Amino acid sequence: MLPMTNDLRREIKMRNKNKIDISDLIFNVDIKGEDLSFSIIKNFNRIKENLSNIKFDYATIGEEGKVTNLSNSNFRGSSFVGTKFLGIVLLRRCNCRDCNFNGAY
Repeated sequence: MLPMTNDLRREIKMRNKNKIDISDLIFNVDIKGEDLSFSIIKNFNRIKENLSNIKFDYATIGEEGKVTNLSNSNFRGSSFVGTKFLGIVLLRRCNCRDCNFNGAY
């Protein structure tokens, strides 16, 4: 896994502002504790990863007609307020303690 850099954070914010998919930016990058609010993430397959304390508020995760596999991951303390999950999302055996799913679709 590659570490998250400040240049990468700036690029993510710019893409979020312009409503562009950030899947290629976060592929094989440690995103634990990051703020990915208002992001569009079409390809987000993370199996057995620590994804705790991430803010996915008002993000769009997945794509219609595709499967997004997040099984066995740790989402403890993450926020999914207003998040749209598109397609099929597999959250099997995930640790979702203290997560906020208010208004998630």
